[in-house]
Amino acid sequence: MHPLSSAGLTGILLVVGVAGTCHAQSTPMVLDPSFYSNAAALSITNRRLAERAVQRDGGSAPHETEREAATPASLDFVRDPAVTAAVRDAMLERTRRSNPAAAAEFDRSTRESDYVSAFDDMVGEYGYRSTNVADVAAAQLVVSWMIVNGTPEPSPAQFELVRRQMERRLLDDARLARAEDAAKQAVADEMLFRSVMLAAARTHLERNPDPTVSRAFAASVRNMMREQAGLDVLGLALARDGFAGL
Repeated sequence: MHPLSSAGLTGILLVVGVAGTCHAQSTPMVLDPSFYSNAAALSITNRRLAERAVQRDGGSAPHETEREAATPASLDFVRDPAVTAAVRDAMLERTRRSNPAAAAEFDRSTRESDYVSAFDDMVGEYGYRSTNVADVAAAQLVVSWMIVNGTPEPSPAQFELVRRQMERRLLDDARLARAEDAAKQAVADEMLFRSVMLAAARTHLERNPDPTVSRAFAASVRNMMREQAGLDVLGLALARDGFAGL
């Protein structure tokens, strides 16, 4: 794993300084397809990209049922830089309201660095793609698990197990699998930004050890995953078929 070195401080500030929204439910949201296809997540691109998409297509958008019927179930999407920019702006605005210092670091880091390329460099060697929702979700889960439990990097085979586990679960929901590319990318890109920042912060703390900061960071990542993904990753075991008990 080769994370983005310049995002170390950003990752620490963003996770420690920004609280997520708590969701209580029996199924961990990180493995619940409806979490990735809910209206709030998919609406990120609607405001900024709907008009642009219609203009590009030269007419009105196809009826939803017609589009879904013609679209094969897949978690892949064709990447559009405009979606990444919209997601980045939404994250920045949300962070600015609660933590201006974290927002300033996030703004600087995302302007200076290509996070999509950083993600590909970070986990591409394991077959993870920045153009697949399950791959990005799996990367966020693995990185968070490593930070919270203080574990070394999984083997390539274990990375693949988690990727397949996530893919199986997310393909269960046709709404996500048949969603338009912009919607799938909007869901994936927020996790992509977060994954790169978390991995970079982890590397930063490995190179600049500080037990107090490391404990606070691990606790914050654990809390983030509880609130934003409905999952406690502390003590989670990586078994032969993926994370046990999920």
